Amino acid sequence: MMKSYFWPVILSIILFGGISSCKWDSEEELFDNTSCDTTDVRYSLVIKPILEDQCVGCHNAGFMSGDVNLETHKDVLVYVKNGLLMGTIKHEPGFSPMPKGGQKFSDCQIQQLQAWINKGSPND
Repeated sequence: MMKSYFWPVILSIILFGGISSCKWDSEEELFDNTSCDTTDVRYSLVIKPILEDQCVGCHNAGFMSGDVNLETHKDVLVYVKNGLLMGTIKHEPGFSPMPKGGQKFSDCQIQQLQAWINKGSPND
């Protein structure tokens, strides 16, 4: 008699578990970009720390991988003006994706860099 209840109980547990674990999320809930502040992006407070964390280890005056130096604001401007900075970090076709062998910049970091460039790349 115990056998006759075994499979219906197991199937009920599996179905209930599967249904109860389903959740319908909207795209806005899954990819909430509201926490990315691009209103007051300053070189000294936002851009320089991003570049120091992601780039300067390989692209500095002492070790210019690919003949690229991103150590100072003046150095960074060269790659902003020729489009190399955004092309590489956005992994656009025709550019060597950076950081090499590392994780791509976050969407927020890319947005912040673009916002800074859009306001003229000031040394603030």
